[in-house]
Amino acid sequence: MVTLSVEQHKQFQRIAQQIRCPTCTAQSVYESDTQESILIRQEIERAVSLGYDDAQILVRLDKARHDQLVDQTIGPIVFVSIAIVLLISHLVRDKLYLFNCFQGKSSRK
Repeated sequence: MVTLSVEQHKQFQRIAQQIRCPTCTAQSVYESDTQESILIRQEIERAVSLGYDDAQILVRLDKARHDQLVDQTIGPIVFVSIAIVLLISHLVRDKLYLFNCFQGKSSRK
């Protein structure tokens, strides 16, 4: 175990909370007690103690464990994208309805 300063521990905690446990996936490696999470935490501690910044550590972990990084922006992006598609399809449908009404071809019931 590496001894970290208060600032280094905050950095370690911040990074470890961003990475999914590869075993249980419902917890971060910071929360999980699985063997893989312990090994990842040790890797993060070592990198923090060597002076790597957050981005460098995440890139190193990403290269080693590509699918374990949590992309916290993907959920909101997917949600917003779906909402935009639904909104556009609704607007297009209403525009077609109005166009058909003016043409005397209303198909809505």
